[in-house]
Amino acid sequence: MFTEFRFSDASAKDTSDVIDRAMKGEVFVIRDALQHFGLLQPLIDAAYEGVRKSVGADAATRAKTDGFNHIHEWVEPTKIPAMTEAVYDEVRPLAPAFLRKFVGQA
Repeated sequence: MFTEFRFSDASAKDTSDVIDRAMKGEVFVIRDALQHFGLLQPLIDAAYEGVRKSVGADAATRAKTDGFNHIHEWVEPTKIPAMTEAVYDEVRPLAPAFLRKFVGQA
């Protein structure tokens, strides 16, 4: 089963059975949750930093202006795997605090 709602929806307020449902395999897509908890921008900033460190400031600036979905247009395909790892290297250290904040407030 799949349940989708926006964090600001009234349905987001009744979470009494969400943990049990998730543990039974139900998938929840909670739109706007990262923004609500102030977690989206740190992830975006970390991704840009990984791009900057791996393929340079120009690529990071283009990612900000043109979007990550076009990054293959200005980053050589052979550099994308290393760039992806560099982004992961920036994001991973955020995970413990991210999870504490998200799970603690959800």
